[in-house]
Amino acid sequence: MFILKVQMEKMFENEQSCLVVRGDKLYVLSKDLSDYYAGAITVMPGFQIELGRPLEQFKEATKKTRLPIGYMLLKERNNVALYKVIRLKTGPLSNTVVATLRCVDDRIVAIAFNRSLLNDNNYRRYGKLSAMHQLAIPTSLQGYGYRRAQASAIISNLLSINSDVEVIESEAKLEVKVQASICRYNFTFIKSLDGNRYELSWIALKDD
Repeated sequence: MFILKVQMEKMFENEQSCLVVRGDKLYVLSKDLSDYYAGAITVMPGFQIELGRPLEQFKEATKKTRLPIGYMLLKERNNVALYKVIRLKTGPLSNTVVATLRCVDDRIVAIAFNRSLLNDNNYRRYGKLSAMHQLAIPTSLQGYGYRRAQASAIISNLLSINSDVEVIESEAKLEVKVQASICRYNFTFIKSLDGNRYELSWIALKDD
């Protein structure tokens, strides 16, 4: 029996984490590679980023993979820039914006997911969305207490953390504030057009 060994390259290690190119995928792992890293955000299956890191690190690491990922500058003013993360054309899929990154001094401080892809049947048929991109909390849950518990459980399980989660709800959105690794994050869910659920829209460093 032959065992296929997937080559792995460790890049841009800091005190908490590192980028790992494994085959044609890019992950953010704890620096000793022993554990899932709580600060990792899965943009697409097999493609993760970490808020707080320079965007250039991910551009360089992406070049070492076969991921159909591109970065396009959308707007820049002073030290703030917005970049589109594009799932490049392959097969029946055309170039598709998956998410938008907000950078300050080239450091990624927020990511906004393209919510329109949730209802894009063609993309869903041939492409894949990450579990994080599809996060939603039903508005039908009975009362704020139930929604708070649901939001807390979803975020805690997703990030593999066990810490206090603060949930703030309004008519149009639901915000979840949580400590993960050494950073605090804001997860903002926006009410869907049909009003049946809050859909994850963006994630930002809390101090941003």
